[in-house]
Amino acid sequence: MDSLKRQVGGSHYRNFKIQPAEFIIQNDLPWSVGNCIKYLCRYKEKGTPWEVLGKVQHYVEMLLEEELKKPTEKIKKPDVDSARHEAYLRQTGCEGGTCDF
Repeated sequence: MDSLKRQVGGSHYRNFKIQPAEFIIQNDLPWSVGNCIKYLCRYKEKGTPWEVLGKVQHYVEMLLEEELKKPTEKIKKPDVDSARHEAYLRQTGCEGGTCDF
């Protein structure tokens, strides 16, 4: 793809052997999965790691919600240590389900 030879707003994707966009397109990945890949690839290069990894976490949460809606016996809702989870949310500033990244 000729459009992958240039990048608007930096070079953090062009430094990879395979750009995330090319990988996502070639593998026909859904939008939310593609965003996880994109943000994971650049988390040390653009923005702060907390901000970028918070975005990844948000997309993973959306994916989990969608998967849990699917009527299948293969998907089991995980057991969560709620006290540990709540402590994590307080630590990351995501208490109440809202993250300020």
